Amino acid sequence: MQAYPRLHPRFVAFYLVSLLALLTPLARAAVLTFGTSAPTGGAASISNWTGATFDADNVGGSGTNANGSPNNGAANDATTYVATDRAAQGQTFTTGSNSGGYTLNAITVRVQGYTNNTASGGNIGGYDLNDTSSIFRLRVGRLSGTTFIPLTQETAPAGGSGNPGQGGTANGPGTYLTFTLKASIVLAPNTTYAFDLGTSGGYFEMLGIRDGTTGGNPYAGGTAYTSGAGGVAGGTITTQTGERAFLVDLTSYTPPAAGTFLHPGLLNTEADFERMRTNVALGQEPWLSAYNALDASWMSAPGSWGSHAQSTITRGATNDTSRLYNDIAVIYGSALRWKVSGDTAYADQAVTLLNSWSSTLTTIAGDTNALLTELYAYQFAAAAEIMRTYPAWQPADIAQCQTMLYNVFYPLAHNFLTGHNGTSNDHYWANWDLCAINALYAIGVFCDNTALTTEALDYFYGGLGNGCIERTVNFIHPGHLGQGQEIGRDQGHATLNVAELATLCQMAWNQGVDLFGYQNNRVLSLAEYTAKYNLGQDVPFTPYAEESWLMTAPSSTARGLTGRPGWATLYHHYVNRKGLAVPYTKAIVDLNGTNWSWNGDSPGWDALTAALPPIATGANPSGLTAAVTAQQPVLSWWGSAYATSYNVKRTTSSGGTYTT
Repeated sequence: MQAYPRLHPRFVAFYLVSLLALLTPLARAAVLTFGTSAPTGGAASISNWTGATFDADNVGGSGTNANGSPNNGAANDATTYVATDRAAQGQTFTTGSNSGGYTLNAITVRVQGYTNNTASGGNIGGYDLNDTSSIFRLRVGRLSGTTFIPLTQETAPAGGSGNPGQGGTANGPGTYLTFTLKASIVLAPNTTYAFDLGTSGGYFEMLGIRDGTTGGNPYAGGTAYTSGAGGVAGGTITTQTGERAFLVDLTSYTPPAAGTFLHPGLLNTEADFERMRTNVALGQEPWLSAYNALDASWMSAPGSWGSHAQSTITRGATNDTSRLYNDIAVIYGSALRWKVSGDTAYADQAVTLLNSWSSTLTTIAGDTNALLTELYAYQFAAAAEIMRTYPAWQPADIAQCQTMLYNVFYPLAHNFLTGHNGTSNDHYWANWDLCAINALYAIGVFCDNTALTTEALDYFYGGLGNGCIERTVNFIHPGHLGQGQEIGRDQGHATLNVAELATLCQMAWNQGVDLFGYQNNRVLSLAEYTAKYNLGQDVPFTPYAEESWLMTAPSSTARGLTGRPGWATLYHHYVNRKGLAVPYTKAIVDLNGTNWSWNGDSPGWDALTAALPPIATGANPSGLTAAVTAQQPVLSWWGSAYATSYNVKRTTSSGGTYTT
């Protein structure tokens, strides 16, 4: 058995999103219900009902009606939040000390009964919530100063029996509005969170508590706030005097026992998503620009993309793989939008497309090129791995997705790596093996199947084909420049090798296996060599024969191709995690910014997903090697991030006096 280089344990419990233990059947939409008495909620719930009165900003009284019509007696004045341009209303709360955290199921608010504004009959049509198409939006997140960082956002229609828009008086007794989430989330212990509620019509007011003296103030630790306008919450909050009357329906949560794999754990972990959502909300770069690029992309608009699923996908003389890889791009883009914004509309779109393909695709057809559909298999698994954390994706549907990937794609990859279609082991270029290895690893993690991940790693370390890392990177030149197996073929495929290896290394890293650092950062040596050549600089080359091919120099075909994804993944790992200098990879990352060339081969968006804060100081130089050329020593080492020069010392005898 190959002994894999492993990291120290990194399997910590993340509480921000529920995992498989929470994947119980749930309604497909959030639900609003109304009642005349306060609900109790779960055993761990936080409530604030006692002493509820309007705070000073929200007192109803005589004056102008909410629609601007003349005074009709005891109507609502212009300072109330019944007006259509008012902000969403929010409240903070702090969870208890249960070590496993808490499941958030629903939130109830006390709503004043004046929302119908029916002092005169003409106002009923505009302000009776039961007769409108108003949409309530609930956000839950946490605050950084006055910045709201969302964890989830759901919507529900306003209509329903008993809602506060019904009745014949301008200021009725009020009601309790409960927003039940379709996708419960898990909150960490001893943590302050926030929720806010608004409608597209802005027709309601959450009952407030004026202060501790007049209202009793039973929940002293919270802060009322408003956000946004027109019922739509924004990215910042404005605190308000007093507190809201509310109930946060919580039950204690016990995380599932740690399994073999961390979930989500392919291209990103939950810690990665927390970093993304926080930095996007705070407007930090490069996360904000990268997320804005995703936001503007066709790959993430909710509800705008229909499935193109069919039972057979063919790659050969006939090629209809774009049906699959376009849909995967939307699934992945939607998954990222959901994890960063919290908006479950994106999650629902991703799940709809996953279910459509999982229930339909049964066969891969075509000539030998059919193997290259494994490029899409690992992307499909990586997107599904993110969505397994969405409680509204039903367990049966997840199992169906796992079955489809295993039955359709695993045999194709396994048979190719073990037989190469009856050819010699070095017949196929490295990218063929690499896409099969990626598929095996990704499907293995998503399906919780260690046999597949072991097979993939065994091949990376010691496979017989060109996907073995020592064949993919077949010569190491001075300066730790790694010549790639396809660099003499063309730059389209040479840079694809870099992208495929970046993905494989990232997936393995998130499961505790360090492929990035294997054999003195061999993957980085490939990236630096390939980047340097495609930036227009000269590189050394050792002639290389591949079956019937003899390559004597790097190919100039497509030279200058720098737009494939993967470079940002490598840059941030080697620089901002390990502290190394990667000048050529960095140059490509700087050149690309948030732009990348999409063609279905790679998932992309790693300028967002892989970005890490800059490391404070570089690491010590490492990996020193010496080669003697024409009786002269040539030294190579991995440089230090931010270093501008090095002092090299030598001696004529071991342990002797060193001179610079």
